[in-house]
Amino acid sequence: MAFRRNEEQDIPSAKRFGFVQTYDTKPRRRLWGLLKSQGLQENQSILFLSDGGETVRQLQTHLHPSSAYVIDWFHVATKLTVLQQQNKAFLEENPEGGKHVATTLERVKHYLWHGNVDKAL
Repeated sequence: MAFRRNEEQDIPSAKRFGFVQTYDTKPRRRLWGLLKSQGLQENQSILFLSDGGETVRQLQTHLHPSSAYVIDWFHVATKLTVLQQQNKAFLEENPEGGKHVATTLERVKHYLWHGNVDKAL
């Protein structure tokens, strides 16, 4: 199937699926089997979108060491909100330092929202 009507060549579509890790005695085997059944090649790169949890990240790295993973915006925003809440106590103890942290967190949030990961660091 062509991507646009006037294109002659077919452009392969990307495959997407959701994976929710529940209790499973062999989650690596189950996910690997699913990826292989969908046509995953040994040298094919994979992009994982996840919540950033350590267990999920380890699973992704184990399955495909050269895979990339991206933390989804909801979980990034949640982590930033927790930091902003923690900074409120710091603001009371150290107004100048707390103000600097608050400004930095807002800047990081803005850069991440607009896809400027390098500037957010």
